[in-house]
Amino acid sequence: MADRTSDSSSPNQAPDDMHWGINYLREDIQDMRLDIREIRVEIQARFAEMNTRFADLQKRMDSRFFWTLGFMATLIAVHGAMMTALIKL
Repeated sequence: MADRTSDSSSPNQAPDDMHWGINYLREDIQDMRLDIREIRVEIQARFAEMNTRFADLQKRMDSRFFWTLGFMATLIAVHGAMMTALIKL
């Protein structure tokens, strides 16, 4: 009979232990969520930095492209003028 009373008291203790276990798990999950939020903020900051660098690079490339296009158009015009002058001679 003593074994049955000790068995009946252990189910009462199990929910208390489960309660503490659930609280610890909840705290661990909250800590993990905070860590994930910090990582997300850091990643978003890095992407924002990369986007600004990419925008600067794109502006410089566009500028160089337009300069090259202008230079090529000028060379084509000079070449055409020289060919026209040679043909008229």
